[in-house]
Amino acid sequence: MPGTKNAAAAVALYAAVAVALVSAIGVGAAVLAAHVPVIEPVKQDKSPLQARLDSAREVKEALAKPVPAPEPLGPISSKLKPPSVAKVAEVKTELKPKARRAVPQGREAFARFEPQPEPFFQLFAFGPR
Repeated sequence: MPGTKNAAAAVALYAAVAVALVSAIGVGAAVLAAHVPVIEPVKQDKSPLQARLDSAREVKEALAKPVPAPEPLGPISSKLKPPSVAKVAEVKTELKPKARRAVPQGREAFARFEPQPEPFFQLFAFGPR
């Protein structure tokens, strides 16, 4: 069988080429991994959202802490004096504002006022008259 000898040689040739390609890719990846510099993270300015989140966290932490109790008051050391009649506060009642009254000259001026028809209305059959 003359075809099997050539087929076996062709499969061996294909396998050798595949192994060579895979090994070349592996060596290239190893070289790249060895020479990749370590990238340090760059500090960025806080975005407005990040600033608000930080502020909200601070407020939340402050509210989570208990409020200390106030100090107790000392003993009462003075006595009340009897109220005097003259010093009693007087109750003031609010005065209602006076109603505005029209000035007689103004009333007479408006009483004599007659609106004059505008020329626009005189062009048509309708109008104030």
